Amino acid sequence: MRRGVVPIRSNLRDRPGRGARNRSRRATALVAILIALIVVQVAVAGVVVLGARDQDLTIRRLEGARAMYAAEGAANMALREWMTQTDADGDGGIGTISNNNNDNDDPSLGSGSPARFCVSSRVSGSNKVLVVKARCGSAVRQIEITVSE
Repeated sequence: MRRGVVPIRSNLRDRPGRGARNRSRRATALVAILIALIVVQVAVAGVVVLGARDQDLTIRRLEGARAMYAAEGAANMALREWMTQTDADGDGGIGTISNNNNDNDDPSLGSGSPARFCVSSRVSGSNKVLVVKARCGSAVRQIEITVSE
């Protein structure tokens, strides 16, 4: 070799300090990727939780609507009994539906999660008051109808 001539290093790893810099960059990239994955995972978990909460609210609203419609139907059935003076459901009372304090034999409407209902009556002065109770799932609706003779 000639004097004063430095041989060219062909491999970058031969330079002093270069390997430590590469390892540092790789570690930084790995940490950044892990943080990004954690952020994405938290976002997905949040969407799933919000979706489940929304679904539960929708089911409760649906049960409330079913109970309300069942109560209206039961009220119409009881009013029909009272107007025709017949015991259409055979419970022994005119204007009442399944008025025997046994929730297991209450009529039901719908399938899947049916709405159940019962109608009782009481006299208030010269008026007859029909009390309709309907339930579907966790929703309960009650209607009172005053009928004057």
